[in-house]
Amino acid sequence: MDAESVAIGGMFFELTEIETPPIEFDEKLWHAVVDRVTVYNDDRLVYSMKDGTEITVMLWND
Repeated sequence: MDAESVAIGGMFFELTEIETPPIEFDEKLWHAVVDRVTVYNDDRLVYSMKDGTEITVMLWND
């Protein structure tokens, strides 16, 4: 688990160093970072990351 945490931390560091983030979907990166995505009936998506971070995104901004 510690090795996975170090790998994820290194990946985040590399992403912050890139001026232009990658625009193509990277399945390996997705699986390394995202634990799950929960879809709610109020058009809300909650991305749960492997480091415990949660990011909420609204599909529609009324």
